[in-house]
Amino acid sequence: MKRIHTTDNELLDLGKKYAGQRNNGKPNGLWYTNDYSWHQWCKDADFGKPCKYDFTLDLDMSDILFIDNLNDLSKLKIIPFGYDSKISMGFLDWEHLFSQYKGFEVPNQSELKQRMWGLSGYGKHGIEINMSHDMFICGLDCDGGCMWDLSAIKSVKRKERSLE
Repeated sequence: MKRIHTTDNELLDLGKKYAGQRNNGKPNGLWYTNDYSWHQWCKDADFGKPCKYDFTLDLDMSDILFIDNLNDLSKLKIIPFGYDSKISMGFLDWEHLFSQYKGFEVPNQSELKQRMWGLSGYGKHGIEINMSHDMFICGLDCDGGCMWDLSAIKSVKRKERSLE
């Protein structure tokens, strides 16, 4: 599997430091796609022009949180940002994840989303999935991940894309 960061920047700053989360509940970091799934999503969604460069990343996966099934997803702690009498919502506890890992990867986002929706209700089948887990997975457009500690990158190979 190839892990690819796509950008218009000619160089990748491996010394950049990332911290915190965005307003959309996703972490700040270097985002990457698996096997060009982001490229396909952009094409299918007519999502602007493609970026000029692809950087293939060789990663040390030993400190990357790998989320590839519902049990992995259900173990992620949620920090509530509000409460409604019917639904409690929140974001993943990124501060905890930042202290434990260098990044995360969801290698099968579409399949995981289908399995989650197939539960026919949250908390069924002994798996505690809630709306916040759903928001996280549905907020990912493709298979891939995000790195906030770039020391996990062993090597990088740049390729200029044809934009025709």
